[in-house]
Amino acid sequence: MIQKGLDRQVVLYWYQERGRSFSNDYLGRYYMIRDALVMRRTDGAMVRVSQPVTTTPRAALAQEISFLRSLAPLLSRYIPGGTASGTVAALTPSPEEELLR
Repeated sequence: MIQKGLDRQVVLYWYQERGRSFSNDYLGRYYMIRDALVMRRTDGAMVRVSQPVTTTPRAALAQEISFLRSLAPLLSRYIPGGTASGTVAALTPSPEEELLR
């Protein structure tokens, strides 16, 4: 969750490239360098979605996950080697999300 003044937002993000989904920035750099050397490709995507908290953080998170489940099949069209199942798998709750519950 991020906050500026009284405005709060729940933010989910991950990197997705060639069938891999992860949220670790360092892992993203590793894969970018590895793929540049091995595959001569550095393309991929960072997917970030934010939802304003209007009632509770839990409700905002639920709305965000619902939206992302609808979006998942579309992402695979635009991300190299992307699969809808990889995106949906990335939506399993993280330890941070568990704190909101």
